[in-house]
Amino acid sequence: MIRPLAGRVLIKPDDQVKETASGLAIPDSHFEYEMSGRVVMVGDGPASAHNVRKATLRSVLKVIDRVAVGRVFCTELLAVKADVQQKLAVADSLAEVKEGDRVAFPYTAGTVMDVDGQRYLLMNEDQIVAVLEAE
Repeated sequence: MIRPLAGRVLIKPDDQVKETASGLAIPDSHFEYEMSGRVVMVGDGPASAHNVRKATLRSVLKVIDRVAVGRVFCTELLAVKADVQQKLAVADSLAEVKEGDRVAFPYTAGTVMDVDGQRYLLMNEDQIVAVLEAE
């Protein structure tokens, strides 16, 4: 099996129906806009710029807390800390792609990999355009 690295995601693409129920062939140009599939595996490490930003915000909070040990906060530092905490709360609330998610991505996204007769796509997480939720 393939193990994606860093911010990459391994996706099992959905089978594309090449023919209608009545037997009419569907041209390949029909599939050039968007495809979908299921996330099989997510690489370790920062999955996207979004995760790198969250790690940076957490580092800033640690530095502020380290500087403040045994000292009284100045008003400006308190304001910066509150702003960083607010941005981190927003970043934490955003959904990330996880194994089992059904996702949509452009036709041109990813690299096709053939493993044991199965077709997979390996792509950067930021190439995924949407998580498709069941209705």
